[in-house]
Amino acid sequence: MDTNIDLATAVPITYTVKDPQQQGPLKQSTYSTHLFIQRLNLAYGSITDINSMVGSHYQAMVVKVTQNGGRWLHLRASYTYAHAQDNNQNETTFTDANDVLDPTDLSLEYADSNFDVRQRATAGIVLRAPWRAHGWLGALANGYALAPTATAQTGLPYSMHTSGSIPYIRYTNQFGQTEKLSGLGSSINGSGGATWIPAVGRNTFRYPGTYTIDLRASRTVPFSEKVRLELMVQGFNVLNHQNVTNISSLGYLISGASSANTNPTLTWEPTFGTVTNSNSTNLYRERQLEFVLRLRF
Repeated sequence: MDTNIDLATAVPITYTVKDPQQQGPLKQSTYSTHLFIQRLNLAYGSITDINSMVGSHYQAMVVKVTQNGGRWLHLRASYTYAHAQDNNQNETTFTDANDVLDPTDLSLEYADSNFDVRQRATAGIVLRAPWRAHGWLGALANGYALAPTATAQTGLPYSMHTSGSIPYIRYTNQFGQTEKLSGLGSSINGSGGATWIPAVGRNTFRYPGTYTIDLRASRTVPFSEKVRLELMVQGFNVLNHQNVTNISSLGYLISGASSANTNPTLTWEPTFGTVTNSNSTNLYRERQLEFVLRLRF
């Protein structure tokens, strides 16, 4: 959190909302907040305070089903309903200047956690050939196994952000000259911290849900009591389902006031919420096949 912000000198700022089709969450024609314009210590820029004041809450209910059907069937399934909330922890490796939206009201930070998976279901089955044939028939028919797994969950939350210029207002002084008051950084209140909008809130939108189905087919061929050969084909995301991994979160563009008689503007960005990438993380990828040959001895 940036501690070199003079909170006492904040001034009111009113934006004109430009959204003719009213597609965005700000339905009124104007939006007002305050603008941070001055440092406490003019000799420095941001002075970052790194602390451990983050609080989090997690509640969950889990239902599990287990079925052991002898040597040929094993079933595991679970369903989790959970809710995780916190006041915007910073989970990055290195520090940054300011993660707080409004240093005068830290309660605005409390919302659904970035890791809030509300519902998650998993299931896995292992099917093994129940028969034990002998002779040449056993050499062909024994040792087969099939193991499908499925995972599905609701989407993670994300925030709508602003971008554009550092906000500023213009006014006419006592000498009839136009003056300019600029914020300290490119957030809606000039704090240079988080770029979401207080009236919209943090993490108020959700990614689409995700699911994957993986499958492993194998056969084990024994050569002796201690030596066996395993042949496997493993498929990941076998249905090649498109799991969304990135969404455009830019909601409004900030522009400063052009004159003393006009407001700065918030212009709606119609690409908000559009998918920009899918199946592009370590957890979610396109369909992949893996062939395995393994000798155990």
